[in-house]
Parts: sequence; C-alpha cells; structure tokens
Amino acid sequence: MAARIVNMILGAWLLISAFAWYHPPGQRLVTALVGIAIFVVAGLSAFVPNLRLLNTAIALWLFISAFIFPSANEFTILHNACIAIIVFIVALAYGRKTARFGLEHRRRQPA
Repeated sequence: MAARIVNMILGAWLLISAFAWYHPPGQRLVTALVGIAIFVVAGLSAFVPNLRLLNTAIALWLFISAFIFPSANEFTILHNACIAIIVFIVALAYGRKTARFGLEHRRRQPA
C-alpha cells in the first residue's frame, strides 16, 4: 500500500510541477498528463494489482520524453527523469514485495 501512496504523491507532484515553473507547451502537456496517469493508475492498482506494471511503462515514457521534448532548462529534464526513475522503481518494488508475501502465505497454509 505504501508504494501506491508514494506513486500517487509523485503523480500529484508531477501535475503541480507542470505549472509551478515554466515548461514549453509540449513538455507541460506531457508532464501534466503523465502526472494524472500515474496518480490514477496507482490508485486503481489497489483493485487490480498488475495494473502497477502500467506505471512502469508510463515512467519509461516520462523518462524518454524528458529528453526528446524541448525544455526551457536542465532542471526540468533532471526533475522529470528523476521522478520517472523513482516511479519505475517503486512500481516494481511493490510487485516484488506482493509476490514474496504471496509465496510466504501459500507456504503457511496446510495442504
């Protein structure tokens, strides 16, 4: 659950950051839409756990878009790339932890 909350916070922050300082129009749109997508997908992954994998794909897109869209400054590129890396790691870590606990739970059940 903590991983979902972290990704929801990061998604909300991305949406806010799109308007917190100057972004060229393309970069602002990508940052805002990706922020919304990360927030929504992280929330929905509470009901569909494998949906977290969509956040890894979204994080990859954010990372790539940080470098392919024109940016006003290096801070925006660095910011979006770092957020993308964190979202990617958190989404994968959540799945790994869930799978590990699922295996432990199965072992404890009597046959």
